[in-house]
Amino acid sequence: MRARWLGSLSVVALNAACAQISGVEEYSVDDVAQRPLPSRTNTVFDQRRPYLTGPQCEACVGNSCAPQLAACEGDAYCSTWLEHMRTSPGPLAAYERYQRLTDELWKVGHGGVDESGISTELVNCTTVNCLAACELGRDFSCVGKFEWSIAYPTRLRTRIQDYYGNVAPSPWTVRACLPADVDCPNPLATATTDEDGFATLELTPSDSPYSDFGGFMLLRGGSDFHEWATIVSRPFVTDDYSPWKLPAKDLVDQWFALFEEKFDPSYGYIWVIPGDCRGLAAKGVELLVELATSQGVENCSSCVYTYESDVGLPDVQRKDFSTAGRVGFISYVPARQVILTVRDTGTDQVVARQNVSVAAGRIHFVRIYPASGTQLASRGSTG
Repeated sequence: MRARWLGSLSVVALNAACAQISGVEEYSVDDVAQRPLPSRTNTVFDQRRPYLTGPQCEACVGNSCAPQLAACEGDAYCSTWLEHMRTSPGPLAAYERYQRLTDELWKVGHGGVDESGISTELVNCTTVNCLAACELGRDFSCVGKFEWSIAYPTRLRTRIQDYYGNVAPSPWTVRACLPADVDCPNPLATATTDEDGFATLELTPSDSPYSDFGGFMLLRGGSDFHEWATIVSRPFVTDDYSPWKLPAKDLVDQWFALFEEKFDPSYGYIWVIPGDCRGLAAKGVELLVELATSQGVENCSSCVYTYESDVGLPDVQRKDFSTAGRVGFISYVPARQVILTVRDTGTDQVVARQNVSVAAGRIHFVRIYPASGTQLASRGSTG
């Protein structure tokens, strides 16, 4: 029987700061870190208790994370972020915060100073120590009650490094691909990483039949690396920035060997970070892969699921996202169209859904957000 494992938290590494999977009415991200975050109190859904509030939560934060909270409240960047977290719930506001955060990462990558570090320390401390007391990652009140209204992007940015943060050997080719264009022979845009691993793709909206970019990024490097596809379940905006740290094949093989397993290139692999309505890493949810067929959908019998422990290691005892770990791993996925679903284990409610065109031998990294009304109704579609 195959081990319930695929990798570890730091395998793919979005910068650690991206633990705040945290969205956009104004879609330009020019100087986004400097512009004020707009309030979004007029929502069509009710959030749970505001972030880091309530008697049990406040007691826990006071006992375990008081220095981090005090530092945040005394810092201009972090205090603005904290106020926005508390007063502006929902996926669009979370997306704005995420854009602000990734702009900081872009700036750091080009020699600037990261102003988001204090907020990241607060998120990490409260996630490790106050996960249950503060009900972190448990806001799904927006599911099915909003739509992504985001203009088609004209430019996307990325950076590719190896697992250790060094520039990955050999230039990488980055392609922006349509959702079902598995091998991407006709990309919407193509770029090659520079000497520091950065790449920028210029997009022309008229080249796509879609009103927003709902496809994926295909990453191809040297022979020492697997092929990667990066997917998000909400549309990209102009200047979206996604940094990646990717393990070489031999390192992936070592991880599999720890569990007496092998990376089987006849299957695809899906690694997932789900978010809640506030943009925090979702908790109390499980992953499910279904196969799209001409007769409807059926469960994936070959798929195995693994979730991270509190210390970011694969835990074969975990059946869902119930720890401080953020990544779920699905191995041995057939190379075909599948439906990735995130389900609340307490209510059995579907909270997120994404169609994925799986390719054999490819690792697909998915950031999946709460489902809009349209996405919630899309089960079994091939778009």
